[in-house]
Amino acid sequence: CITQMYNNTIYNNANLGTAARSFNFWNGNAAVEAKNNISFKHAMEPIFNAEAIVSNNTFLKNGSDNTAFSVTAADFISLDNTGVDGPRQSDGSLPRLDFLKLAPGSDLIDKGVDVGLPYSGSAPDLGAYEEGATETTAPTAGDAEKPVVSSFSVPSSSSSLEVPVTSFTGTDNVGVTAYMINENSSTPLLTNSRWDTKAPTTYTALTPGSKTLYAWTRDAAGNVSQSASEVVNINFQDKMTTGITENIADAVKIDVYPNPCVDNITVRFSEAPQAGSRIDIFDVAGKRVTSREITTPEENISLSGQAPGLYLVKTSVGSKETTTKLILSK
Repeated sequence: CITQMYNNTIYNNANLGTAARSFNFWNGNAAVEAKNNISFKHAMEPIFNAEAIVSNNTFLKNGSDNTAFSVTAADFISLDNTGVDGPRQSDGSLPRLDFLKLAPGSDLIDKGVDVGLPYSGSAPDLGAYEEGATETTAPTAGDAEKPVVSSFSVPSSSSSLEVPVTSFTGTDNVGVTAYMINENSSTPLLTNSRWDTKAPTTYTALTPGSKTLYAWTRDAAGNVSQSASEVVNINFQDKMTTGITENIADAVKIDVYPNPCVDNITVRFSEAPQAGSRIDIFDVAGKRVTSREITTPEENISLSGQAPGLYLVKTSVGSKETTTKLILSK
């Protein structure tokens, strides 16, 4: 398994031996990912093993400060922790304080990488709090009302695997915070990587044929709408140029795109692979740079911390394996 540490803020750790480190993963070769984290005024530098993936943090993999950022007290609205041990709100959420929230104008805003969590702006912020998020985007006490997909339409036919979405809107008593289109009639999990803060304007199918597309909306309290569905007939003959599609089992296809890529890739399956299936990505030297168990038919993977070059995407489904060449260009 992989220990994933995304969007944490660590502040003022005292010198208590190894417990003073904001991150301490030097021992062994456990898979670790640390992204979008802030460590400020730590007594001892973070430390990671050679296998760790460390990117878009205020520190580097070797524990030294990341000179791309200059973390000071001015980056925060407040460093006063008064009230952090106060009572929770009626909905169970933490007290609403300005402690460690980023100040407007901080150079830590929009400097993260997309890890599948909701964010505002051009990219996620570093740290635990997203600047610009309003109280209405936080879970609302007692809000059990589901949002509604008020409109969803696509053409009845398409000559491309990329199907245009002509209409997709949603309404909610508090506010819609995320949208999704998929080919599954089951209510998606909140952790599904396809959720997007903006309504998608296209949907890319993996194979041609008649497809039923399902549109979903979600609110900040975690309520998911009923789906709206549309059928599109995709007549597509040519091979895709934006990715590489391969058979990995008799009834399962894999698509790796975009290829070449800049920072992020999507590994998508024509159907959900069986439990225990995995994705491993290696550089040309044979070093594994990231690994994860496949939990959804579509996995989004960030390679923002890796150098440009040729990589190998190895997918294991049951006893079958396939390796796809991937070009990372910056």
